[in-house]
Amino acid sequence: EILNAKTKDEIAEEIADVLEVIDALKKVANISEDEILKQKDDKLNFKGSYYDGIYGNYVNIDSNHELTAYYLSEKDRYPEID
Repeated sequence: EILNAKTKDEIAEEIADVLEVIDALKKVANISEDEILKQKDDKLNFKGSYYDGIYGNYVNIDSNHELTAYYLSEKDRYPEID
């Protein structure tokens, strides 16, 4: 839905939905905000930031993974797949 959001308010509303899901996951897993922020900082220091334009160049998926057939059948959408 966030991809269809057109205004700043619509985007904020969709992000609020994502945050609500994250809050529920934290509660179910009994994980504190501080624990999550520590993990975030550790990853940031180790891998860099999306703000810095650092993204993964590839993803390895086992040939037996359930999504392999899907990606292979969608070669027009994923031309980088060998």
